[in-house]
Amino acid sequence: MFYLICMISNVLEYEDQTPIRNLDNTFVDHTSDYKTRLVYKDALKSISSKTGALFPRMNQFESQTSFLSGFMIQLSEQISSLNERMEEFTNRIEELNSKLSCNRNSPS
Repeated sequence: MFYLICMISNVLEYEDQTPIRNLDNTFVDHTSDYKTRLVYKDALKSISSKTGALFPRMNQFESQTSFLSGFMIQLSEQISSLNERMEEFTNRIEELNSKLSCNRNSPS
């Protein structure tokens, strides 16, 4: 009888400890999960602080780039216009030169 009581007592203790073990395992799992989250959160803070310092530079770089691209477009248009005008000027000079040649060669 004593043996049976001891076995029942052991079974009851084991059953009572099972939820505690489960709770302990759950706590350990959650603790490691929170540690992982904290590591991720710290990493994100570190990255955001580093990139936050870079964004003004990037914005400044983007504004400089847009200014330079606008300047390059304007300069390209001016060069194209100048090339057209030089072509017209060259054609006009050639016409005048041919007229002068004709006038020199013609008998007066």
